[in-house]
Amino acid sequence: MRRDILEAATRRVVADLKESGIAAMFLKGTDGFRQGNAEERQKSAWISLSAITDFINKVSSYSDAEISILHIFQLTDLADPEAWQAAIREPDIDFLFQNNNRVNNVVNFLPMVTELLRREYDPKMAEPSASELEVQTVILADEGGDSLSAPTRLIELLASVESIYKIIATVEGMPDAKLAVVGLDSGSEKSFDFLGLARLMHELRETLKEVYNMVAFHRQNVTLKNLQVAGETMSVVQKIAKMEQNELIPEEEGRRLRHALYTNLEKFAATGAYTREMDGPRQPASLVMKPQPFLLTGPIGEMDRAQGNDVEITSAATEGDGVPSVDRDSSFTENELAEAAKLLRAARNSAPTPKRRTRKQGGRSSE
Repeated sequence: MRRDILEAATRRVVADLKESGIAAMFLKGTDGFRQGNAEERQKSAWISLSAITDFINKVSSYSDAEISILHIFQLTDLADPEAWQAAIREPDIDFLFQNNNRVNNVVNFLPMVTELLRREYDPKMAEPSASELEVQTVILADEGGDSLSAPTRLIELLASVESIYKIIATVEGMPDAKLAVVGLDSGSEKSFDFLGLARLMHELRETLKEVYNMVAFHRQNVTLKNLQVAGETMSVVQKIAKMEQNELIPEEEGRRLRHALYTNLEKFAATGAYTREMDGPRQPASLVMKPQPFLLTGPIGEMDRAQGNDVEITSAATEGDGVPSVDRDSSFTENELAEAAKLLRAARNSAPTPKRRTRKQGGRSSE
């Protein structure tokens, strides 16, 4: 769970416990049990049906983050009508005091814990003329239920955002404007907080939203060809065209800026990143922009080819007995190569009734 999500979920759960009257109800109930006589302690008069109903209605719209808080602090019974029916039929002092302690922990202590996670941004940058700065958060969508991400994906995100920002800065006449990463957070998703000039960050935000619109509303893949068509409506592209018309930059420079912009937008989309401004209840950006899952393992040879390793197994380069050859410049030892060849032979010769091959003189084999 990301820090910002935890903070928002904590604020909502605490507010709901207070506003529904649940927190006050438990406090009143425990005070009554401490002060009342034995007969009064058997009553369930402390239970407020309106408070219970209100809280259950609020919980019905909880996200996974809020539900997680209820689970961790063992407060799920407070949203369970059956648990309340049992408490009304058979008053249980343990139910009262245990839940009062749990509610107290959430209301009074959890906010103080989340306060420790807050960060203060240092707005000082190498930009003497800049007095207005702004933070833009970019989030990497979950790749498949876990927190695994290829390092190249993170690199592509940071590099593409920086390049787009620099292009916008150049178009706006501020080529020396700096962009800084001032915050990182992770959970099943990862977020990066970029700090830059407010004017440029606004343009960056709107430009990135165009990528989301292509996928969410126009059902288009974010490719250079599609970007060249859709890009004509982008503010930064229109400004580049205006600069060409006014002969502020040569046409070749304009083409270079557009190509660099489209290339980096394509890279940005490929990472599966999105911003909070893209998100919506009907089409969550985390799902719209979700990339292909990153796997630590893959088909034989696929990762080696992707990583440019020296090991290469091809169908064309085979030895005389039909076993694929292995590049001798690889880092494998002779014993490992021999073992691999053995396994490949066994795989090739496998059949419903496996037959053992024997080697005769002259290089010919017999069954």
